[in-house]
Amino acid sequence: MRKILVIALSLFLLLTGCDKNDEPIQIVETDFDLQQAESIMKRTWKPVHKMTNSRLETRPDVQISSKEEFFEIYDFTYMDESRRRTVYETIVDFSQG
Repeated sequence: MRKILVIALSLFLLLTGCDKNDEPIQIVETDFDLQQAESIMKRTWKPVHKMTNSRLETRPDVQISSKEEFFEIYDFTYMDESRRRTVYETIVDFSQG
């Protein structure tokens, strides 16, 4: 019984996993403005560069007492609130108060 179940399951997986359509369902092409992309990257990396040392480790000597103070020191104004909150929660160590 167990052998039949294993064979049936293997056959099912083999048949459902073999699809001849290997092309993506939809391809979206857009024009790309290299200067705009460069501007976005510079805005993004400026605060990251400001908050890290040369080895890209978060600077331990910067003490942040509140979320508001964090965003006064580091400029993430180009992000919406949910992304800013994610950045803050990712970087700030809450275990030290």
